[in-house]
Amino acid sequence: MSLKRKENNLRKAQARFEKVSKRTKQFQIDYRREANNHGRYRTRAYIVRGEKMHHSGRGILHKAVNLKYRIKGDKPSVTRFINSSEPKTKRGKLFQKTAQLGNFAVHDVGKTAVDTALAAETVGIKTTDIAHREIRNKLKQKYTREAVDDYHRGVFFVGRIAIGP
Repeated sequence: MSLKRKENNLRKAQARFEKVSKRTKQFQIDYRREANNHGRYRTRAYIVRGEKMHHSGRGILHKAVNLKYRIKGDKPSVTRFINSSEPKTKRGKLFQKTAQLGNFAVHDVGKTAVDTALAAETVGIKTTDIAHREIRNKLKQKYTREAVDDYHRGVFFVGRIAIGP
């Protein structure tokens, strides 16, 4: 009897675990470099179901920024493309250095803007949470006071009835 109960509990626990595991998975894009029939390598994108790499925040911007965690593998990169080119002429080398500098500036400015927006959104979310909490507490205090006052009125009313007119 005990063994059956343990097996049943184990089965239930396994079912709960699988349900939670399904919730922690998400669709992702997986980039893989594969050789075609001629031996040339091409990057192909596959849609796979994998573990969540990063848990998104509550805000819209946090969710948008965390979409990058859905892309895995050998993803295309402008930086790698610029760095992998091997120019022979001075003009080509100058162009490559200019492209690297521009790419760095764009990444730096973009990262700063994203970080600033995420910080602002976090502050906004925290502020609204504090405001909601304050409103809830004030309402709770108000209704508690009213309930106590009603209770006291009832006690005094019962006392007046008992004493008589």
